[in-house]
Amino acid sequence: MSWLRPIDIYRENPLRGQWGTEEMSEVQVFRPRMTIRQVSLIMVLTSVVAPVMVYPYTGWSHGGVQVEHYQVYAMVWYYGAVYGGYGEYSVGIRFFDPLMMLSTIPVTVPVLLFALAVVRYCQGRWHMAKLLAMGVVSIIIPLMAGISYMVYFATVSSFAYAGPVPIHFIVGAVLIKIARIRPVAPWDDSADTEPWWIEEGY
Repeated sequence: MSWLRPIDIYRENPLRGQWGTEEMSEVQVFRPRMTIRQVSLIMVLTSVVAPVMVYPYTGWSHGGVQVEHYQVYAMVWYYGAVYGGYGEYSVGIRFFDPLMMLSTIPVTVPVLLFALAVVRYCQGRWHMAKLLAMGVVSIIIPLMAGISYMVYFATVSSFAYAGPVPIHFIVGAVLIKIARIRPVAPWDDSADTEPWWIEEGY
């Protein structure tokens, strides 16, 4: 899909003492490298499959034995590994666990909203300020959810990190960079009402 926009040449008018415009017959051709459908598919897969939060922990039990925990949370799967000392390991992975999916809603929903924000920006319906705000929210919420754990374990001389893995943010930034999407001015609130599948001729 091409976007044609007349090039405006601005020059000073010495007779009127103000700026005038002359519209030239040339056009600037805008060709995105990716379609909205491709951007949507990549963002949805990233939001669903990629990890959104990790929880590595290392410390000592009451008996002085070193204990290590590694937990990874995604929207549809969970991975956990525990080393309890004396060579004891416990590793498990779960897919589509209803309880786990419900417990991670506060973390996964902002990630989905950021994916939607990337798509709307690529459609020319959002400007960069709103997109960045949604991206910051999708990172801050899981960070706030895990900061109490980090503070607690820091007081007992243990290492723990409970926070986001901003894979969705990185993927969204890369897509915006390589897709060559038409920018929208911050003051432009006009929205294209046509869905992306109509715009692209599906």
